[in-house]
Amino acid sequence: MQHKTDTETSLVSKSAPVANLNAVNRLFAARKEGHKVRQVQCRAFLDAEIDEVYLGEGRFDKEHSTILNPESDHKKHRPRFRFSMVNIPIGAVLTFIPTGIEVKVADDDHVEYEGRIYKLSPFVGTFMPEEKRNASGAYQGAKYFTYKGEILDNLRTKLEKAEHE
Repeated sequence: MQHKTDTETSLVSKSAPVANLNAVNRLFAARKEGHKVRQVQCRAFLDAEIDEVYLGEGRFDKEHSTILNPESDHKKHRPRFRFSMVNIPIGAVLTFIPTGIEVKVADDDHVEYEGRIYKLSPFVGTFMPEEKRNASGAYQGAKYFTYKGEILDNLRTKLEKAEHE
């Protein structure tokens, strides 16, 4: 039997009643939304044998111990941005694009502005003008700063491409 509540996580079991699958899959959905899930809520499902687990479009098949649909694996995350990645020295001046504020590179992943030290993303969240803010309030800091007229994220991308050639 199979039940999917969303495209993130679901279970398939030949031995568990659909009601149990529904309950556990609702718990997955609740946990995904940040709700705490108590162990007691899972007890009804503990005796069932899980045959398959769906994670997004991928599927783990217990019988063959393989992941099916491997092309749907998540993209690899790039490492956190550091100024050394793009050869920017400590003390260099960067420009915050939305306002033109100039900041100084304090160390490999911090900038200094008005005597305070910030990481790039929190700086963007703090100094982004209200009319330019996004709904989530989350920002990729390197996309909002320039060094010698070039956006930091673009510099990084160019160097990464050059390394792979």
